[in-house]
Amino acid sequence: MKNIALILAGGVGKRAETALPKQFIAIKNKPLIVYTLEKFEQCATVDAICVVTHKDWVGEVKRYSKEYKITKLQNVIAGGSTGLHSLKNGVDEISKKETDALILIHDAVRPFVTEKIIVENIKVAEEHGVAVTSIPCLETLIKIDGEKNYSNESVPRDGLMRVMTPQTFRLQVLKQILSLENLDDCIYPSFFALYMSKGFPVFVSYGSEKNIKITYPEDIDYLKSLFI
Repeated sequence: MKNIALILAGGVGKRAETALPKQFIAIKNKPLIVYTLEKFEQCATVDAICVVTHKDWVGEVKRYSKEYKITKLQNVIAGGSTGLHSLKNGVDEISKKETDALILIHDAVRPFVTEKIIVENIKVAEEHGVAVTSIPCLETLIKIDGEKNYSNESVPRDGLMRVMTPQTFRLQVLKQILSLENLDDCIYPSFFALYMSKGFPVFVSYGSEKNIKITYPEDIDYLKSLFI
């Protein structure tokens, strides 16, 4: 069974307040997405890569793959109006050639994923059919009243995990659930949440605090500082 990395790169960077989508910001003259692609290119356990991005950036990603020798990149396709729509576009494209595979869903803006994280995620998915990269929640949590902005309730952190990517599922599972769901009205922002809403459990593979998602302006500043 093939292990295929499906990189989601369709965001427009509103929260990062950048002129370019944050996945295409240059860090030391190299686009952020390339750092992410290189991690999967260099991991021997990954057989192929598919990127889903905004239609205006499809050509750029193809150009990056040639310039930076991302030889495992097989498909670059246009995304949809939401993350789940983009995921479905990627799954549909992969399904044209593959009948079954393990699909590693990963955010293009998580460039610090490591080979260890990828391999561990695949190992758990091979055993259980699903693997969600997570780390223990170490912070104290409170639940606030959204309107009054106060809290009188703390949340025990025992057993709580922070979910990251990669998140790996069997291709046929992805295809079946996405094809049956009305994605226009879906309240779940990610596939693992949609998957769990159907009553299916997920299995955890352990990640790292360093596997951050670049989301806000301060994240970009922090990212740049790591490459100085």
